[in-house]
Formats: sequence, C-alpha cells, structure tokens
Amino acid sequence: MEGRELRRMATASAGVLMSKTLQLAETSTWPMRSRGFGGEVYVLDEFRTGWFDWVVLALFTGIGVLAFWFGR
Repeated sequence: MEGRELRRMATASAGVLMSKTLQLAETSTWPMRSRGFGGEVYVLDEFRTGWFDWVVLALFTGIGVLAFWFGR
C-alpha cells in the first residue's frame, strides 16, 4: 500500500471510531438522565493522599524504571 492509501484508510477508521463513540455516548446519556443523573457527582468522603500512597507510587515507579532499564 502507498502512503496516500494508508492515510485515507486511517482517516476513514478515525471517522468510524468517532461516529461509534458519539452514538454510544448518546445511547448511554438518555438512561442516565431518566434515572435522575443531572451531571453532578456527590462522594461520601474527600480523598486525601497519605504517606502510604506516595510510598506505593514510588515503589511502582521504581519497578517500572527497572523493568524498562533491564528490558532494553
């Protein structure tokens, strides 16, 4: 395939994906509105980042860096 054909196929695929996304969003919006969802989300408690969250984040970041480093 040539570059022109590949660009045309990618553009057509993006168009179909956007069309399906909008259709799915519309079909999921109406049931939510009929059940009383008005667009505002209420949570029971406020999320706060604690020291344990930062330790776990650092741990997983370190594991990811090591995996990338040794996987080269």
